[in-house]
This record gives sequence, C-alpha cells and structure tokens, in this order.
Amino acid sequence: MLTVAALSLAAVPRPPAHYEQGLTPQDRIELRREREDMPICPGLDNIADDDDASLLLAACLNEAKTGREAGEVMKKVIEVEQAFGGRGRAAANIRRRTFLPHVFYWRDRIKPSPADAEGFDVATGALLEAFKKTFFDYHTGSEKVLFSHISKAGGTSFHHLAQANGKKMPEDNDKQGGWMKGDGPMWCCDRPVELACDERVSKMQDNNMIFQERYPDANGGHGRPELCDNLVYGVMLRKPLDRIISHLNELSVYLHFDQAQPENNFFGRLVDTIQTGCTDANLVAEALFPDVSAVQWKKMMSGRQEFGTNICGIASNYMTRSVLGSAVFGDQAFKTHFNDTLADDSVDAAIAVLRSMSVVLLLEEAPKDQSQLDLFRLTMGFETGDLGSDDHHMREASAEGIDGKVLKKEQLNPTTQAQLQGLNMADSHLYDAARRILDQDVFFYAYAGGQNVTVPEWQLPQNI
Repeated sequence: MLTVAALSLAAVPRPPAHYEQGLTPQDRIELRREREDMPICPGLDNIADDDDASLLLAACLNEAKTGREAGEVMKKVIEVEQAFGGRGRAAANIRRRTFLPHVFYWRDRIKPSPADAEGFDVATGALLEAFKKTFFDYHTGSEKVLFSHISKAGGTSFHHLAQANGKKMPEDNDKQGGWMKGDGPMWCCDRPVELACDERVSKMQDNNMIFQERYPDANGGHGRPELCDNLVYGVMLRKPLDRIISHLNELSVYLHFDQAQPENNFFGRLVDTIQTGCTDANLVAEALFPDVSAVQWKKMMSGRQEFGTNICGIASNYMTRSVLGSAVFGDQAFKTHFNDTLADDSVDAAIAVLRSMSVVLLLEEAPKDQSQLDLFRLTMGFETGDLGSDDHHMREASAEGIDGKVLKKEQLNPTTQAQLQGLNMADSHLYDAARRILDQDVFFYAYAGGQNVTVPEWQLPQNI
C-alpha cells in the first residue's frame, strides 16, 4: 500500500543499478526496456481537447507495462492539468475522478517490481500535487454553493449542518429548506424558474448557500445540464427503494394512502400505474385506489394534478430525473414514463453530472469516520458539525410517515419488489457510481487537507 503524505515531486528517476540484484529475468527485461526509452501511446503529443484528454490518458496508462511508461503518462497528465486547469471547476473534477482510479488500478494490477514501484510512486505524488493545486484554485471555502436537494435523500439534514456552520441561506420562502421560489420541490409546492448562471448568482445576493429541491438549471445544456463555474455544487443520494418508500409516506400526508386497504396491493398497483404512464391524475387515482373507502382520496388526487402526474417520477428513477431535469426531459422531468431505453441513454449522462460536482454524498455513509466533514471543510467552507448526528437524517425508511404506520418496505412482496427495482435501474446505477465517487473523494480530499492517507487498492469500475 502506498502512503502519499510525503511523496517527492521530482521527475520519475531511472532505477539505480542495485535494484537489478535478485530480480527475475522478466524484471531485467522490463528494466532494459525502460532504459531504451521506448515510446508509449504516441497520441500523447496531440492532446488538445479537454473532453477527450482524461479518457485518452487513462487508456494510455492502461497500456503501460512498466513504471517508467506509466510515469511518462502521468507526466503528460500533469501537463494537461496545468494547461487546462483554468477551464472550469466541473471539468477539473471530472479529470481528477477519471484518471486517479486508473492510477491505483494500474499499480494493483501490474504489481510493479521495486524499481518500477519507486518511479511510479514518485510520479503519483507529483500527479496528486497537480490535482491538489487545481482543486484549491477552485475551492477556497468562500465560493457560493448550490446544493442539489433530492427529496427524501437527506437534504434537510445537510441544511441543518449548513446552518450549524453559519451559512447564510434564503429565508423568504422556506426557512427549513433553504430554497427560493422557483427552486422548491415540484412534486408538491413549487414551479421551476430556471436561471442562467449570472442570473442565479445575482438572485442569491448575499446568501452564500442555496438549496434547489428540483433539478439543476439546464443552462443551455442538451443531454445533461451545464453547471455554473462560479458555483460549487453538492448532492446527496439514497438507496432507491428506501427513498421511494419515504417519499410515498410524505405524499400520504396530503393524499392519505392510509385509506388504502392492504388487500388492494398498493405497491403492485403503483407499478402497474407507472408502466401505463401516469398521464392523468384522475386515472392514477382510480388505478391506485379503486375501493369505495378511498372516495375522498380520489377527490384530493384529482385536485392536485402535480401529485397524480408526478407519481411516475417519484417512484421510478427519481434521482436520475433530479440530476438531469429539463436538459433531458424538458417540462416532463417527473412525468415521463422512464422506459428501459431512456434509462440506458440517461444514466451515463447523470453519472457525468455527479462526477462534475464537488461534493457527492450518500445518506447511508453519513457517519463514516468524520471523513465527509473533511470534504465539506475543503469544498464548502464548513468548520464544525457531523452529518451523521442528525436523527432525522438516519431514520429507517419504514419508520417514516403518519405514526410510522403507512407504507413499509416490508409490504413489498418479492415479485413487486423486483418490479419496483426494475423501474429504478437507472437510480441503482447512479447510486453505485456515487459510492465510487465518494470513495475516491474521501481519499483525495483527505490528501488535499494534509492528512496521512493510504491509497486504496481500487478495482476499476465500469463507466469510470
């Protein structure tokens, strides 16, 4: 395991002669290959486009057979970072998160000889320092912050933590939510008012943090929203089925799901309703609660069109919808039936948005070794607090709702659970990607904060 607290910034050295003692014949061949300065990845000299640089360099590194070759690729990465470092916070986050896992995967996969390992580790230290410099250029703790509050995924707890750290947030619309009119939850309480970047910053006035409980402004993006370079972005995700149960229990406050009889198989009917499209609130009410006891519920549903037509989004890939929003779905972000093709086409774009944000968190990882507080301190100017201490945040989904007795995950039979999971495959992939990002960030932000850290032996994930 590589400890990187005090790695040298020197160029990758040629291995000294004494390393040849006790080496295998293959080790000697690799050393001779190094000393012959054999070229690797000729395309390295032609990198000009920031969007392609990280992927090309990662592919080059994967082809490297020796520490010297890997070190040469990393030196090129440093050159790219120095050349492109001023081109935007989102792009810098993506470059770091694209390339670093490949570095540690290479070391774990190749298991270099002592000679190779020394040069590789020196190059790794230099690369981390380059990423660290770019990071601090963009994260001074004084930037304005936009936190993407995905409903029922811990945003209220993050709001409490922001308050504990003295962050100034808007209070004109929702003192508990930190959002202004036009940025609130579309499923119940608000209508979206999207703004361009300069308009967004101007509207924030002297507030240094704002919450957005819908989806990010598209900012002219197609296929995914364009994040503003003058804002630091954060988001928190939650296990999909737990989030859905919690959200449905929130809806029950308005729509009285407690009036449904158990034999009506609410969740099964919900799956069927989603698959038909949820386009008409009255039809949704009829499909979910056909029994006589729910007459009043149906009346309420028909008078709350946003609840009826948005239930597709609430219970199928809501997090992916909340990340991509109008840049993909137009004004149908929470209404469109999220079919398999749409999910496949969208999840990679949603993962790319997460990778461009500065802080990506998971509800279930809140108490993890205080490491997330290190992320907040470096990226958002936080100084005190522990996200895991908020009881609201850590409640079990099955304990939420009216008297804790409305809808519970235990009510899902195996068939319905499998169906509901099938309707949330994009969210499942997004959650897994967020976990990988968090693992990377816990390491890198601790390193950037000056802590002694040990590089994890990551296995390279898909869609890195």
